[in-house]
Amino acid sequence: MKLLQIKKLILLCSLLLILNSCSKNDSIEPVQVPIQTTDIYISGYETISNGSTTQIVKYWKNGDSIGLSTNLNNISGSSNSITIDNNNNLYVVGQGFSSGVTEPKYWKNKTLYILPYPSIGGKAEKIAISGNDVYISGESNVTWQQYNAVYWKNGVLTALTNWTNGIHDSTTAGIAVAGNDVYVAGNEYYNYTYTAKYWKNGIEHSLLYGTSNTTATGIALMGNDVYVSGFANVGGVNIALFWKNDVAFNLSDGMHNAKAKDILIKGNDVYIVGYEANETVQVAKYWKNGVSVNLSDGTTSKSASSISISGTDIYILGDDFAANNIHYWKNGVLNNINTENTATPKSIFVKEN
Repeated sequence: MKLLQIKKLILLCSLLLILNSCSKNDSIEPVQVPIQTTDIYISGYETISNGSTTQIVKYWKNGDSIGLSTNLNNISGSSNSITIDNNNNLYVVGQGFSSGVTEPKYWKNKTLYILPYPSIGGKAEKIAISGNDVYISGESNVTWQQYNAVYWKNGVLTALTNWTNGIHDSTTAGIAVAGNDVYVAGNEYYNYTYTAKYWKNGIEHSLLYGTSNTTATGIALMGNDVYVSGFANVGGVNIALFWKNDVAFNLSDGMHNAKAKDILIKGNDVYIVGYEANETVQVAKYWKNGVSVNLSDGTTSKSASSISISGTDIYILGDDFAANNIHYWKNGVLNNINTENTATPKSIFVKEN
């Protein structure tokens, strides 16, 4: 009898130990939810094909898409550049199409503003904000697919070129402002020759690479130094490069096609994004102070087109076409954003909360 009681007692103690152990192990720990410390903005458009092709103007915030009205029931347009000022105002610049006319536009906090343009039309490409002033570079149409380089300051149009015969064609690639000085990078096509340029307060600087065709893709300032990213075509091969105060510096060796597509200066560091091809495909990359870093592995063609830096984090936008997908790299790690339709990304901007 005593032995049976002892066995029951042992069993009861074992059950109590098990229950106590389960209670401790199964206690619910609070889940640490990561705090979103940055907002990632990407401008561009989605293409819909339903008998005719329509470009829907959009931007994406942390992966969520936001449509922008063009006053034309959202038919055909593009958002080319995006930024936020120190007062947390969101600016998107681009254009919308109507009855054969392209209208340059910008959106401030999703409210649409149409920039003044000649009757033939125009485009808004890049934006820079200095204090309370908003500068937008772009083009005005001379004839169909031929342009004059222009910029707007607070909506007032300034022409950088004034071709009227359609023989010349000038476009812009970026804008930067320092004090009262306005710098606009761009390109001129004339007599089968492409020439990269920038204008400082309307005064033209040609950016050369021997006698080769040159193309500018972006502009940035470091103190009194002017940096312009771009490429030169030498013997049918594009060489990625940049100009510092009108002097060219190579980023690639000319063995394979390469292009520099955007530039950003952070502190004393110069970042340039683009691609360099291997034997078969394009490899997305960036150069930091001239030293290249690969972003893709070379198995499929990829390219980088826009860069933004938040703290020590580097965000680089991919610009290759992908059905229902946008991608960017954060510190070299690939991130994807699913889209409803084929998307064309144009610009990335990251802001700390």
